[in-house]
Amino acid sequence: QVKVDPDNAIKEANEDNNAASFGLQPPLEQPEIVITGAQVTPGGINVTIKNNGGTLTSSTVTVRIKVGNAETAQTQELALAKNQSVTFANIARPGTGAATIEVSVGGQVMASAGLTIPP
Repeated sequence: QVKVDPDNAIKEANEDNNAASFGLQPPLEQPEIVITGAQVTPGGINVTIKNNGGTLTSSTVTVRIKVGNAETAQTQELALAKNQSVTFANIARPGTGAATIEVSVGGQVMASAGLTIPP
């Protein structure tokens, strides 16, 4: 509660409007998406992501893998609680060599990592 002139030292026409109450909430913890694993398999590439932050409400999450100008992606609609993980399985290989993995939520890149895709 906030009070102005609590001792009524200032003469006013209305002494009943000198206080106000309101609640303060701490800011919500934002999601923190990280790539915890990437594995090249005969069927494609498996990428595991984890949320180390606050709850990610239902969102469009895309894992994109780039090699040079080539890229492949897999998209899922999902929600992740704090410390929850999910694996995007069998993402097609966009090529071989040095690759970049990007994870975006609602179109915004949240995490990236490097990967070497063997021939």
